[in-house]
Amino acid sequence: MFMRLFVPFALALLTTAPMVAQDTGEDPEPVPIDSTYYPEDTTDYGQPIDTSYTGYDDYGNADVEISTGSDSFVPGGGFYVGPTFEFTALSPSALDPALDGDLVLYGVQLYAIINGWMLGGHWTSATLYDMSTNYDAFEFSYGGFLTGYDLTLVGGLSFRLSGLIGGGDLNMIKKRPDLRATDTTGNEILERYRTESFFMLRPGASLGYSPLPFLDLRLGVDFLYPIGGDEVHDLKKATYGLHVMFGAGK
Repeated sequence: MFMRLFVPFALALLTTAPMVAQDTGEDPEPVPIDSTYYPEDTTDYGQPIDTSYTGYDDYGNADVEISTGSDSFVPGGGFYVGPTFEFTALSPSALDPALDGDLVLYGVQLYAIINGWMLGGHWTSATLYDMSTNYDAFEFSYGGFLTGYDLTLVGGLSFRLSGLIGGGDLNMIKKRPDLRATDTTGNEILERYRTESFFMLRPGASLGYSPLPFLDLRLGVDFLYPIGGDEVHDLKKATYGLHVMFGAGK
């Protein structure tokens, strides 16, 4: 009898005990939620996008790189050699009223250009065409170290400032037929009318054009400034002409 009453009571007690243990009579604390938290974005997007290449030109053609750079005013470079042909404001009659003719200066230049800076040499010798018959010889020459700075412009053009530092000579030999009567040998009498050596400075500028990669045609203007001779002031004149240079560079 006792066992029949005890067994149902024990089963009921066992089923209700966990529920009583869980119910403490207190409300559980809520778990706070951080609404500002987001997972860190660790995606690797690679290098920054290069926008210098659009892939299309103004006419819709594909695979054309559009460059915004400029080739203007770039320092020149290369190695050149060639002849020069120049006229001058120097008048032979200014050196001697008895002297006449057309004075042309022929020269040669040899130089290298490195990052725009020009280093080389220049030599010039004068030829007097249609020289007066009362003169036996006219010699005018100069040469020296050549330096300057060269800038490459657009369309094969270039601009250059240059300067020459060196020396020169002037030699004028005049015939004296008026003295032949006093010469018992019968030989022609010559007078060394003027002989001078001087220090030469020659600043100048030139504009060049390269129609071919190995050819540079230049129009130059220079000013002869000799120093140190007895009467060199009358040699201080401008020259202008063509320089035909062969070489390689830009």
